[in-house]
Amino acid sequence: MSEVICLINLKGGIGKTVSSINITHSFAKLGKKVLIIDTDCQGNIA
Repeated sequence: MSEVICLINLKGGIGKTVSSINITHSFAKLGKKVLIIDTDCQGNIA
């Protein structure tokens, strides 16, 4: 079964991108399949 973790907040500059990258990296190191979808117009994850 899949699990979804979603980080959403309309205010900028609160660490959503950094948190997303760190959480994803941690799961990847545990051997989990991960996908990050960046809907921010700045596209910093890409």
